[in-house]
Amino acid sequence: MEDQDFKFFLKLFHHIMPHVDLLYAKLQKKVIDSVYIQENIQQDSQKIRSVISYLDTPGGDIAEVIGMAQKNP
Repeated sequence: MEDQDFKFFLKLFHHIMPHVDLLYAKLQKKVIDSVYIQENIQQDSQKIRSVISYLDTPGGDIAEVIGMAQKNP
């Protein structure tokens, strides 16, 4: 468990998958509005980018990024 790439991707997927799961659930609705879907894709993409950029910086707590993303849906 000393491989840094493995640790990075493990953290990445651990924090991104809840966002992917929510987006998938939104896309599975029977009635979808293209504007609604576009907005949700943009929001979730921004959340995922913030997680990735945070994981690239040393120190801090990833829970802070996730908390900030959840407060600003």
